[in-house]
Formats: sequence, structure tokens, C-alpha cells
Amino acid sequence: MPGSCFFFITLPPGSVNSGVVHFFSEKNNYRKGGPGMRFFTMSPIFWTAGVSIIIFIILDLLWLAVIASRLYFRSFGYLAHVENGKIVFNMYAGLAAQAVISLALTGVIVLALHTRDSVVTSIIAGAAAGFALYATYDLTNLSFVKGYPVLMSAVDIAWGTVQGVLAGIYVYYLIRLFS
Repeated sequence: MPGSCFFFITLPPGSVNSGVVHFFSEKNNYRKGGPGMRFFTMSPIFWTAGVSIIIFIILDLLWLAVIASRLYFRSFGYLAHVENGKIVFNMYAGLAAQAVISLALTGVIVLALHTRDSVVTSIIAGAAAGFALYATYDLTNLSFVKGYPVLMSAVDIAWGTVQGVLAGIYVYYLIRLFS
């Protein structure tokens, strides 16, 4: 049926994520590279995710390089590549990991905003996702890396939760900015 949609979520027109439904409508002709693909790149979710990656990376680099650098060096120096008394990071792998974490946080937060469109919902979803992402990494390392520091695991999980809270705040406002 022309103009029909195979997406099963009904959203009010003009809601934060109603553009997702528009993208998948037959009228939009997304399969043939029609306006649907152009719409996706102009989507509030696309731009929110992109800006979120930048913000997340800046915050994480600030945390790792400035705020907690000595703590990480004392705790993980034996595992790290060290030159001139500083940990040398594989920047490409680190940026890729941060981008993936940021996209996961953004996705969870945007989905949570479908249930209740409030900054509190956004913050709670971000905190839960940040906790889960960082806890998965740290608890996995505790399970098999010899001498992996328990205190640093707790600190890192707390930081991941803070990153999630901050993501909840900026994603909430970014999605509105780009809508």
C-alpha cells in the first residue's frame, strides 16, 4: 500500500524519534537510495550519535590523561607499554572502543526516551548502560587477568556510570537540538 510503513511502533508526528518511522516508509523509497537515505543522514539520531562520540571521547581522554592518569599508571603500569614514565596508548584502538561505547550509550538512551521522554529517564538509562558496559569489561578482566586490581575495577566501573549519566544529559539535549 503506497505510503504504508512496515515499522510497528506508532509515534506521534513531530515526536523526538518519529523520523525513524518516516525513514522506513515505502513512500520514502529507502531501498533505491531515494530520499530515505538522505533523510537518515539528516536524522536527529545520526547527528546526536556523531556529536555524542566527540563529547564522549573528550571526556574519556580528560579522565584518562589528566584526572586519573597517575592512578591508572600505578595500577596498570605493569600491563601497559610505558615510555618515558608514561603509558603509551594505541590511539586507534582506544578511539574505536570509545566510539563503540558511545554509540551503545546513545542507542540505549534514545530507546529509553521512547518509553518516557524526560531527562530523568535519559539519565537513568545512561547510568545503567554505562555501569553495564564498564562492569562487563572490568569484571571480565578480574576473572582472568592475573593481578588485575579490584580497586581500579571499582573506580573504572564508577567512571563508566558517570560517563553514562553525562551521556544521558547531553543525548537528551542533543536529540532536541537536532530535531
